[in-house]
Amino acid sequence: MRQRLKRYEPVWRADRYDLKILKLALIFFFITSLFFFQTFSEERDALTEYGSHSFAVGALNLGGGLRMPPFWALARRYLLPIPLSAAVFLCAGVAKNYLSCRKEARSDYTLRRLRDPWEYHRRCLALPVFEALALLLLLALLTGIYYAYYLRMTPPELLPPAGERFWG
Repeated sequence: MRQRLKRYEPVWRADRYDLKILKLALIFFFITSLFFFQTFSEERDALTEYGSHSFAVGALNLGGGLRMPPFWALARRYLLPIPLSAAVFLCAGVAKNYLSCRKEARSDYTLRRLRDPWEYHRRCLALPVFEALALLLLLALLTGIYYAYYLRMTPPELLPPAGERFWG
């Protein structure tokens, strides 16, 4: 794995600082997204008369047509920062790689003389694209897991209509 990654790393930077930041970001976003469960249970408990322990139809507060909010209304404050930070990782990483290659190490001159004309751009673009894709994969995974939990743990009487369950 390290040898494969070595082909795409910028040759002028030996540290793996970007990957350490990516690990911390993935851990941070995973931990903060776990607060979705608290928000979900608070919303669900607010709709039941006797708390979260009784889901019998008689215990539900259905007078007035109360329903759970759509999934995205509950999860957006925990999941929306992930694609925004993926865009920041991508833009900042590309700019940092191009500028550090051009200004600090002057490796661009050597990389442009190689037979492969895309080597320079591959080394500057590969890691930021990988970081952005890793964050978007985390977003897809968490969205799928949390949406399945939302559908499974919400009583069918409290779910919004089928077309409004995800976005609203």
